[in-house]
Amino acid sequence: MWEAVYGVAVHTNGEVYASSDDGFVQVFSEDGTAVRRIGSKGNGNGQLEYPWAADFNNKRVQVFKEDGTFVKVFHCDRNESDVAVDNEGKIHVTISDQHHVQVFSPDGKTRLDTYNRVFSEDGTAVRRIGSKGNGNGQFDKPWGLLLVENKLYVSDYDLNRVQYFSATTGQYIGQFGSKGNGNGQFSSPRGMSTDGKGNILVADGNNKRVQVFKEDGTFVQVIQCDGTASDVAVDNEGKIHVTICHQNHVQVFSPDGKTHLDTYSGNNNKLHFPQGIAFDDDGYIFITGNSDTSCVLNPERNKVHSFSRLLDPSDITLDKYGHIYIADTNNNRIMKY
Repeated sequence: MWEAVYGVAVHTNGEVYASSDDGFVQVFSEDGTAVRRIGSKGNGNGQLEYPWAADFNNKRVQVFKEDGTFVKVFHCDRNESDVAVDNEGKIHVTISDQHHVQVFSPDGKTRLDTYNRVFSEDGTAVRRIGSKGNGNGQFDKPWGLLLVENKLYVSDYDLNRVQYFSATTGQYIGQFGSKGNGNGQFSSPRGMSTDGKGNILVADGNNKRVQVFKEDGTFVQVIQCDGTASDVAVDNEGKIHVTICHQNHVQVFSPDGKTHLDTYSGNNNKLHFPQGIAFDDDGYIFITGNSDTSCVLNPERNKVHSFSRLLDPSDITLDKYGHIYIADTNNNRIMKY
């Protein structure tokens, strides 16, 4: 039995990867059978301490082969909360308590400057995006990350805005949003997604809604929800799924966002405080939640696997090569497998 599970991702071969605060990542086959473990508890090479989407308390990202063989490690400044890989293989890491995003280049070997760092694939710091403050390109509490082609979008929970940057250079491009409840305003924005049609969807948490914008930040519409919106994802049919954490369910809206289609809470596995949500190419739904309710649902929304005793779970992401990036939260690092 696991102590807690923080992230989940699905490989293109159907295998499911889940991170545990017992210090390892468990790999499952499509039917939920445990296949292998990656890592062990500790701070050495290949070891983890509270793995999420990053190796949190060890303040680093570790790199592994798909079979779990340790490859390398690269260090971050402080506790990282999420990680994403752009189309060029660069690794973007949110450093919440340091108010910036670190970016690592694919080879990880070159640190370019102090304030804007990009890490290469082998983990060497190249530049950093952002610093503490409320000016252009600065953050107070960076939360969600979204990569759309060559743009990196970062939501700021406390500054109530979304900023976007060049994913290649880290250069500030623009921003949208301000504190409030009007069109285009936010109250603690969280997760983000894209519909693949040039629109950015932002979970506008305390305003209990999702807002839709063009990629340049032009307001499009509001999708009103029935509670605090923590994350949003678009399924293979274009339907919009929103996790409503305090209501313990997920709301589903039509692709145009105008019609509430239905609400679900896992059928045979009730959700509790759902946070993140994602889909694989086969329509399976991955939901993180508290109190042993993080789970995998099939397209019919029946539980096919569950991850027990989770604590504030976060995501795992895969790059186009099948490498797995894990925020090993309390180790302060990102693990790459």
